Amino acid sequence: MTVQISEKELKSAAAEVGIDLIGVVPEHRLEPIEIARLRHWQESGFAGEMNYLLRDPEERGDPTRFIPGVTTILIFAIPYRALPKKPLPTGYGRVARYALGKDYHRAIKKRLQKLKSHISGTDGAIWRPVSDSFPILERAYAQKSGLGFIGKNTMLIRNTTGSFFFLGEVLTDIIIGPSTSHLQVVRENCGTCDRCIRECPTGAFPTPYTLDARRCISYLTIEKRTQFSESESDAVGEWLFGCDICQEVCPFNHTRLKRDTESVWDAFEGTEDVLEITPLFSLQTEDQFKEHFRGRAILRAGREGLLRNALAVLRNTSAESAFAAIGDLALSDESPLIRNQAQYVARFFKYL
Repeated sequence: MTVQISEKELKSAAAEVGIDLIGVVPEHRLEPIEIARLRHWQESGFAGEMNYLLRDPEERGDPTRFIPGVTTILIFAIPYRALPKKPLPTGYGRVARYALGKDYHRAIKKRLQKLKSHISGTDGAIWRPVSDSFPILERAYAQKSGLGFIGKNTMLIRNTTGSFFFLGEVLTDIIIGPSTSHLQVVRENCGTCDRCIRECPTGAFPTPYTLDARRCISYLTIEKRTQFSESESDAVGEWLFGCDICQEVCPFNHTRLKRDTESVWDAFEGTEDVLEITPLFSLQTEDQFKEHFRGRAILRAGREGLLRNALAVLRNTSAESAFAAIGDLALSDESPLIRNQAQYVARFFKYL
């Protein structure tokens, strides 16, 4: 039996669990042009080491390939803290703002699962909460729903609030209607602005609306698992985990970055967008690393990745006061990747 609810009922239930921004896609398939864009991106080699992004593009535009019976995609935008940028203290590295609080994957899926209990008559309905770990083109679906537009930096942007928000989805067979609001065309766009392209320090946008992940600081510090080349080590700059530069320079985010008054979930109430580096070197095993960052998005980098990044940041910021701490890493760390990076930094400053 088909379940149908009004958009008003959906929004009322979502407000009860702390979600205000909702988009609805009543057709579960994306247009062929979106699939073609993804295929071209894959064939251009822009995915780097992220082999999981190379699966069949057709799958990412049709969730019924994984969950038969899905007819509707609900899209939710959840703001996170957009702290004003401050000078970086010596011996610290920057952390992307989305990673200040708890791991958003768990927090969002838990809240979206709770949402179902606030909607009556949906016990037998398909209800699959997902986040960016599920193989769909969530930004394309979000744009189709009217939640925002995809900018030249490939981020989803809302005209009134910018781009400092997470996306979560529910794949369902519930029909939302009658309503026409989700069919509104998003007319905002970047216009002639190309600040994100011009001010990306690594040139990660070969053309507008296209990201070469291999050059992206977020990719280098989170998704890349192997040794940094010298140019990659230079490229990460001050960034220990992730990067916000293309969002920081976006005019749509200027107000948020000056006055971050947006209401955010308790799970995302981080207050410091920097981490002190030398204490990280005391995390001598992967288990210690996992315990230290339990429940946080930073776990994604792994101990090897985060310490590799930390050593690069020390070198890039000339934090010589922290160099004494790298001796043991250079000589005896269990990870060849970390030893090599530590030796590279030590040689650069003539410590070895």
